[in-house]
Amino acid sequence: LLALLLIALARPLSAALGESRIEDALYVLAAALPFGAVGNISASLYRRDLRFRPLAIYSVSGRALGAAVGVGMALSGAGLWSLLGQQIAGSVFASIGIFVARGWWPGATISRTRLSELLQFGAKVSAGQVVTGASEQLLNLLTGTLFGTAVLGHLNIAWRVIQLTRTLTSGAMYHVGFSAFSRLRDDPERLRRSFIEATQLSCLVGFAVAGLMVALANPLVTALFGPGWTLAGTLLQLLSIELFAGFFSMFFSASYRAMGRPGLVLWASLAYLAVGVMGVLTFSWAGIVVVTVVWALRSFILMPLHLRFVEKVLRIPPHVLLEAVFPVAMASLLLIGVSSLV
Repeated sequence: LLALLLIALARPLSAALGESRIEDALYVLAAALPFGAVGNISASLYRRDLRFRPLAIYSVSGRALGAAVGVGMALSGAGLWSLLGQQIAGSVFASIGIFVARGWWPGATISRTRLSELLQFGAKVSAGQVVTGASEQLLNLLTGTLFGTAVLGHLNIAWRVIQLTRTLTSGAMYHVGFSAFSRLRDDPERLRRSFIEATQLSCLVGFAVAGLMVALANPLVTALFGPGWTLAGTLLQLLSIELFAGFFSMFFSASYRAMGRPGLVLWASLAYLAVGVMGVLTFSWAGIVVVTVVWALRSFILMPLHLRFVEKVLRIPPHVLLEAVFPVAMASLLLIGVSSLV
């Protein structure tokens, strides 16, 4: 259905944006949606069973084959179509591989009760993801509108590095945590212990990464892009501050969803969006550096809300969780200090 909707909107979107090639590109990219749907359920079943090895093998293999198709098309002069070929081939290879390997096939009947439960749960999860995505895009939109495209270019470089860091460090950890917490939801004591240990592990890895990003952001950007991108290095350094709160709260939303409370994720996402937008608009007169500081600090400002949710859902008092990560935080501060001196 989504593929058909995208096909129907291809021509109006192309006309609205004034770019004729978009129409043909959307016709092709629409094919990725049903192929992705084929593998999604099987991938979720792998995650539920904590069988990440076969999932990783087929996902990486599919993406690698897709990359090979894209590179081959680019070398043959396909241009834009090489990017489309990479997307489609990667989705098809990965999804079909996971689907066939898992051996799960949908039945011919649908349970209305289970469908209703799935829709109620999934609607809140999807709404939270939409709000989170909108929050990130609004920062770009507001920056371009208030400060111009040149400043937006600097911010975009810094933001891409932050997103890449999160993807590489937190993606797998989140899926493992969500699956594990779901299996332990009927054993509250083990769930609480696992949540605290997972948070400690996340902080152990994440605080070190965040500390190095804060300390090395400016020289890293200068080395990669040249001295003309000093502002991007400063913005990256400021945005990296938010990583500390992000790694500390990495498993919060996973625990809410595992305990059947996805609405808490939605409320938290709405709060982040509201505070972020109000902060940007309120302090826009002070310049992009101050706006970036406000954006980075919103996670710390709203941390009491998350701690209250964790106490309500998991029965873990805030002081217990904070005491558990305190030694890791001190070690990270020491790492930042040493890295800055070096």
